[in-house]
Amino acid sequence: RLLHGAHRDRGDVMDIFRVLAELLERARLELLALGDLRSALGDRECTATVGRALEYAARALDALASALVRGATAQAAKAALEGFDAVQDALRDLHARSTERRAQRQLMIVRARIGRLGGQLRAALRNVNIAGSRGDLRRSAIEERLPRALRPRSALAILRANLDIASTAFRHALRCGVALALAVGVERALAVPHGYWIPMTIAIVLKPDFAGTFRVGTLRVAGTLAGLALTTALVHYAFGSEWERLGLMALLAIAFRLLATMHYGIAVTVLTGMVVILLSFHGLPPGPTMLARGGATVLGSALALVTYALWPSWETARVRPALANMLAAYREYMTSVLQGPQAARASARSSARSARTTAQASLDRLRGEPRPDAALLALAEDVFANANRFVRACMALEAVWPEAASAPARQRIVDFTHALGHSLDLLVARLRDASAPLPASLREAERALTAELAAMPADDEDGLLASIGEALDRMTDTVDTLAWRLRQPDARARPA
Repeated sequence: RLLHGAHRDRGDVMDIFRVLAELLERARLELLALGDLRSALGDRECTATVGRALEYAARALDALASALVRGATAQAAKAALEGFDAVQDALRDLHARSTERRAQRQLMIVRARIGRLGGQLRAALRNVNIAGSRGDLRRSAIEERLPRALRPRSALAILRANLDIASTAFRHALRCGVALALAVGVERALAVPHGYWIPMTIAIVLKPDFAGTFRVGTLRVAGTLAGLALTTALVHYAFGSEWERLGLMALLAIAFRLLATMHYGIAVTVLTGMVVILLSFHGLPPGPTMLARGGATVLGSALALVTYALWPSWETARVRPALANMLAAYREYMTSVLQGPQAARASARSSARSARTTAQASLDRLRGEPRPDAALLALAEDVFANANRFVRACMALEAVWPEAASAPARQRIVDFTHALGHSLDLLVARLRDASAPLPASLREAERALTAELAAMPADDEDGLLASIGEALDRMTDTVDTLAWRLRQPDARARPA
């Protein structure tokens, strides 16, 4: 329920757990498939080798579970995965020695399954190490070592990237600024009693989406009027003394604390009652207060709705294109990291940040629409969370790539990222058209390249090649995960 329920939590920390749950689900399917394959294998050596792979996978999963419980890094899982990689090498040797066609085919299937399982376990290890509050601190410490422009959560870089009319966040800020300026000018010009409630209501009610604005505006008007009527009646007829009003305000404060997160209308009702009582302590009678606040709330909510009606948007048909644009921007950023000049990298990075903010705003607006498409919402959340893993890996790659100018496998790395870029293009097309084909897995090519990097002469004092290999591993796993997610039945939403 915390990950996928109607009232699920949000934010980067929960996105990590959501990605982790997907990885473990995919690992479970691979384990079931490997169990069936193992029972069908005729070769005793191959059966024993698969059994060792399953044993190492079990050790890794146990270590991951223990690390999650303790909030620590999963060092034991890393050791288990080293044994798992040795089993993959043994299977490769078996495949090379095999002469029987049927056995070769079985070994090819087994190697593919085990390769995917290994990629999922390594990705799960990385996510466990940064999961939870302690993991978030570890991730922040890692990101602090990057240049400021390469930090994914750099507030200044995000702000600069969104100072563009194409940014949803910028357009909403512009909409809010114009509406608030008009509201302040009107209430000052007309000398409206307690007129400050008009711009305050607009600031609270006006949301980036029409559905959210309408819902919050309606609940705010209903809650304000209900709170004014109820509290005015109580103060006038039942709670005349100051001590009685003080006790009533204490009860309302407790109710606000307990009920505010459950329903916005109830929260407004209770909060309005507290405001009426507080003003009564200053000698303001409840009757005029009720009329002034009620009128200002109705007017402010109406102005917010009219403001948004002049520039509306519905997200059911927009969220998939927004996610597709985000992946396309990430693809351009990855290409610029490996082949573009410094200015092109900075521009592509800024465009990627802006596209991410736009996609996140679109996702937030989709959540606020009345009766949103649950399958589309789940798909959008999963794509957004996994795509962020990809761009973080790109930023890590950008941090070390300029120093790897003399790397012997530099061209091989560039060629592999071309294949990754093609896979991303297919994912972008799939998001825009549910009938478009999905990319094939690049896991085998990635493992071969990583093994080639690991076999290079040991003069890599700064660990540049290891960092590049880890980034490519993360990027490959993200692409595979996105392809798997878009292949699911509930991902076949209407074409954008």
